[in-house]
Amino acid sequence: MIKYKGYGNGILVQINFWEVKMPYISLEVSKAIGEYEKEKLKKGIAEILYKIAEKPEEYLMVNIKERCEIWFKGEKVDCIYIDLKYIGAFSNSIKEKICVQFCKMCFEITEVLPENIYITFSEFEGENWGNNYKIFA
Repeated sequence: MIKYKGYGNGILVQINFWEVKMPYISLEVSKAIGEYEKEKLKKGIAEILYKIAEKPEEYLMVNIKERCEIWFKGEKVDCIYIDLKYIGAFSNSIKEKICVQFCKMCFEITEVLPENIYITFSEFEGENWGNNYKIFA
């Protein structure tokens, strides 16, 4: 079943529905941020994942929460936690590039120090992810 068919750089591109690694990103920020910053974070996440992992925004779900009460080393600190969930597996090289770019982007937008930005990569098999009455098996 073909979900997307189009041209990229003059070459016919087909993405099969079951091959797309639909990412879900949950980004929790301990401090208050405005709508402008949220939009910049959402756009930045989409650009990074497209550039590094070739994941188009059409298959991207982003949840940004602000004013989260996050304790680190026993104290409330300005902190960001990002959980990136997706079907399949990225190589360590891809994960490293995503980590570097997410930390840079989050620091530039929120001024949370990179040493207080944590990212988890949660990988799933297709049969553990469902949508529109079916699983991605």
